[in-house]
Amino acid sequence: MERDYKMKSILIIIFVAQLVTMNLLSQWVQTQTTPAGGGITDMIVTDAGALIVTTSSFNWPNGQYGGIRRSTDGGVYWEETINGYIARTLAIARGGYIFASSWPYPNPEALYRSTDNGNTFFQQYQIGVSNNIFSIIAPSQDNNTIYLGTRNGVLKSTNGGTIFNPVNSGIPANSWVWDLAADSNNVIAAATSNGMYISTNLGDSWYQSTGVPTVDTVRYVEFYRTQTDNITNDKLIAGTDKGTVLRGLYDDGYTALIVAALLGANVKVETGVGHFASTGELYLSASPRNPQIPGGGIYKSTNEGQTFTVMNNGLPQNPIASKIVRDLTDTNVVTLYTGLFNNQTNGAQVYRQSFPIGLQQISTEVPKEFLLSQNYPNPFNPVTYIEFTVSKSSFVKLVVYDLLGRVVETLVNKQIAQGVYKVDWNASKYPSGVYFYRIETGDFTDTKKMMLVK
Repeated sequence: MERDYKMKSILIIIFVAQLVTMNLLSQWVQTQTTPAGGGITDMIVTDAGALIVTTSSFNWPNGQYGGIRRSTDGGVYWEETINGYIARTLAIARGGYIFASSWPYPNPEALYRSTDNGNTFFQQYQIGVSNNIFSIIAPSQDNNTIYLGTRNGVLKSTNGGTIFNPVNSGIPANSWVWDLAADSNNVIAAATSNGMYISTNLGDSWYQSTGVPTVDTVRYVEFYRTQTDNITNDKLIAGTDKGTVLRGLYDDGYTALIVAALLGANVKVETGVGHFASTGELYLSASPRNPQIPGGGIYKSTNEGQTFTVMNNGLPQNPIASKIVRDLTDTNVVTLYTGLFNNQTNGAQVYRQSFPIGLQQISTEVPKEFLLSQNYPNPFNPVTYIEFTVSKSSFVKLVVYDLLGRVVETLVNKQIAQGVYKVDWNASKYPSGVYFYRIETGDFTDTKKMMLVK
């Protein structure tokens, strides 16, 4: 009896510990220190894992400077790389180059470049008076071709950023270009204050995408492909200042955007990050149109933008989330960073949240045999975990099926070294019922049943 009591106590302790761990992993935590500035305007994570942000000033010129800040330790310490009136946007190009815009008032706003992981930035091009840089992309392999989204349309350089020329044929005059993106087929999208515009000839001309009125401001645009898509099946996702999420397909030239979701009347989409190839996850950052009414923060979708859930646990009330990025430098953990634009002294707050990547290697011991374990918990709602062992390096495929034998989701489809692994399955977008999961290697197959109860 005493032994059973002790065993139950241990199990309860383990269960509570798991709940605490899961809760911590689902909560935003502010970084140890705050980068100087009144608010975050943009943010990137470099290939080497450095977190770089641009910030605005507050109460200029007597208050706090804005500029470019860098942290190489996850926000414990921030280096002030450039100080000025406001630094506005960042972009990572091929080869590790980093581009940024900053306004060293009273001089005009300018484009800067770093070749040393953001340690130093050098001015390349002054944008001129009465103009600002809101977005930057460098889609070419050699970084010679650079596009700037500005207050006066799109500018293009073909010599690495020394000279820029306007390329706005088809875009209405006085369009502010908030975001730019390029797909795998060299199609370019411009999210503007007068709707969405697409170029199939490297910016020489643009045509309007239908489905979003020209009176709507599109703030964010991104191209992506899921795990099963091929190179000709790119997709477009975008967000507006009225909380609308839009989608488009390469098949129709992204001409007919459809409304995928509406985040809320008081929500203004700022930017986004996605997608995890295997799950179609998308994260959007947003600000409330009226700070006194609920709205803003981080919104998550697991079905390519069709529905969203709010994930603001740990953030201030009605957060003005101006940016969200992800850090994938750790192969076992995804870290998300979001930046706030509080427009006050030390208002450039940065928050982070980490969670395990779907497939984790939990032991490097060499198993004696292949094995597929029963999922846990079971029944589950909506997340469950599946463990399996690989006794030698093998190509492993782990697939979830419904009762009719249809493929629901492919959880693993890759070459894996010997060891013990765990993969999670989030079934939030699927109905309650019985499902099967099957593992296949060159030497082993097995199938087990699990129950989703909502």
